[in-house]
Amino acid sequence: MMDKLLRLTDPREENSQVNVVGYARKSIKIKNMSERDAVLHQEVAIKEYCEEHGYNLVKIYSDIGYSGVLAERPELNQMKEMLQRKRVNILVCYNQERFSRDLATSILLVVEILSYVDKIEFIVEGISSDSNRFKTEFLENAAKAAVDRKKLKKRLRDARRAKVVYYNYFRGTFKPLGLVQPNKEKLVPSTKENTRNLDAVNELRVYELIVLCYLSNMSLGAISRLIYREFGPTKRGSNWSPNTIKGILQNPVYAGILKSIFSTNVNSSPVETIEPVLSLEMFEYIQKKYSNERKGNKFKLSKYIPDLAICSYCLEPLRLSGKVYYCLNCNSEIGFDIYISLLKNEFKNLVHVSDFGKRTIKALDENKDKAESKINMIKNEIYKLEKRHEEIKQYFPNYSERREKSLAMNEEKQKKWKEELLLEKSYYRFLFGESLLSDEVNTAPIEQDYFLTLPYLVIVNFKEFIVHVKYHEKIFEKGDIHDYLL
Repeated sequence: MMDKLLRLTDPREENSQVNVVGYARKSIKIKNMSERDAVLHQEVAIKEYCEEHGYNLVKIYSDIGYSGVLAERPELNQMKEMLQRKRVNILVCYNQERFSRDLATSILLVVEILSYVDKIEFIVEGISSDSNRFKTEFLENAAKAAVDRKKLKKRLRDARRAKVVYYNYFRGTFKPLGLVQPNKEKLVPSTKENTRNLDAVNELRVYELIVLCYLSNMSLGAISRLIYREFGPTKRGSNWSPNTIKGILQNPVYAGILKSIFSTNVNSSPVETIEPVLSLEMFEYIQKKYSNERKGNKFKLSKYIPDLAICSYCLEPLRLSGKVYYCLNCNSEIGFDIYISLLKNEFKNLVHVSDFGKRTIKALDENKDKAESKINMIKNEIYKLEKRHEEIKQYFPNYSERREKSLAMNEEKQKKWKEELLLEKSYYRFLFGESLLSDEVNTAPIEQDYFLTLPYLVIVNFKEFIVHVKYHEKIFEKGDIHDYLL
């Protein structure tokens, strides 16, 4: 009699009394598809399964856009909270992969949820946690799901690699500050013409401010504090820091140069799939300026002074220490007050002296050989590395660990030298024009309109206490300075 009574009250026999919750998951949000439609087939399968078995379906929880590796998911957490408050007999999942794609996560979730419900059932696999073979089948399926996930990630990675290497498309979860990528194709500045997202438009203002503040000699720490005060945290919700500002200033994507972990080659010119925000000359000047920086507070008089000045002999950006401008390479120096006075006289010459541009070119030409020698030195280093690359291939056996490691190190060195060559060529072009390296200087045309470009450089001759100003060719578009001033 007792066995009969137990059998009559067993929920597995009285299906009408069995309360069930369902769980569905989709890791990728599909474009032009609602969240409900993304998991609709899973929800329909769960409902039909419950109707077939006579279960009382309480609710279906669905996570959209969350990986199966994660143990913490919004809907999953809500379901677990509900299971602790309300008596539910069974959890029904579409299949084990939708439940979890990681072995460790699968085990932890099953152990936790079985403390709330009587059993877990997977529709596709047709297995239940109360079966004798559940442990074996569950572990096999969990391991298979983890392997399938790795294969899927590899296919996605290969597809991304092809987009970057063969088509020069930018691929990344987060777009660079102030840039947007409509239709996942060309990367362009986030102006109002290119996007309706006001936050993205604001990011471009932030980038402008970072560059202009740095060229005005503000420290990275001061810039990060200013940006946080005026615009709040980063788009990832983090605080601005000197390293954040440094990464933005050193990112070549703003000059149209595509760098990627998928390719060891550096493009010889800006790619067509990126619309540059900076001119190459300005980007190169920023890199040279940063390489000469020292840690510590900036001298207070240097703030807000656009020190776009270089040594006429070394062609390197000058530094300001106390009330003295000096060159880090040759240690030549000039008093700050004298520098300002000479610069004012030079601007007067700009208006009154007809051969102003010729005098500047003549002053620069005296050190043209030095600039060309540096470019040839870099080309020679690249040639030696390319030759060494072939020697490594011939010397070491195929697929040996030492061969692959040596080739990788060689390619990394080539990558750095090629990047430096590209920037040196652009810097050379700004100072000397096409000149003798017209065939070698392969950069974007000078006529291109950039969002930010290097407007001028002040060339300081320390020996003769003379300054010259070299202007960008587009700075006076009307051609005559007097017309421009009028």
